[in-house]
Amino acid sequence: MNFPTRIALGVLVLALAGCPQPKAKAPPPSPTRAPSPSPTASAEAPLVKSGAKRVAMFIPHEDLFWRDFLGFMEAASKQLGLKLEVHLANNNRELMKEQLREATSGAGRVDAVVFQNFKECGPDLLEIANEAGVPAFVVNAGVGQSCDVPRGRYPRWIGAMESDGEGAGHALACLLVDEAKRRGLTEPDGRVHMIALAGIVSDAGSTTRVKGLKRAVAERKDVVLHQVVPTEWSRE
Repeated sequence: MNFPTRIALGVLVLALAGCPQPKAKAPPPSPTRAPSPSPTASAEAPLVKSGAKRVAMFIPHEDLFWRDFLGFMEAASKQLGLKLEVHLANNNRELMKEQLREATSGAGRVDAVVFQNFKECGPDLLEIANEAGVPAFVVNAGVGQSCDVPRGRYPRWIGAMESDGEGAGHALACLLVDEAKRRGLTEPDGRVHMIALAGIVSDAGSTTRVKGLKRAVAERKDVVLHQVVPTEWSRE
């Protein structure tokens, strides 16, 4: 669709995981394990002892958000005397499932697993962990109502922590429309014209924010949403 050159496009970035800052290209990461900082000793964070409980974290890709997330996980693990193992799926949900199967099987299996509902594979991951008898905790992107609730259908699913993605998408949309109007970025019809940049089309972290955006647009008469573009969480 062709728009007048003076059209105001309010660009809504619906992202929980922030895009990385520009940097020199680095070698591709290992297909099975993400880099993590070396443990350091301090009064508040003792060194991990031999025989410590092992927790495996499964992440879809390495970006600014997940690097920060892993930093918090490292700090918490050291404070609790746990050994953290990190597995990188390179945006491949089937690889993530295989990594979890391997980590939860055999004599060397981990004591607990942490993961998100990446590309809607959360229910499968919960099933794998439950069958292996390994406690599982879901973070960042929840599994919705399809899997009941923690300690329900899957007894080894011990809990979940996620943000209000729909509420965030709704609030951000309203904030940006109000700011566009304050700056006079409206068309002769009096409305703000908007495109939206989302994440992976099947990622719960993105779909919930898009849902909130569309709810805000439906409630308001001063904004037109022309298109929602999935970006695969990439800067490009």
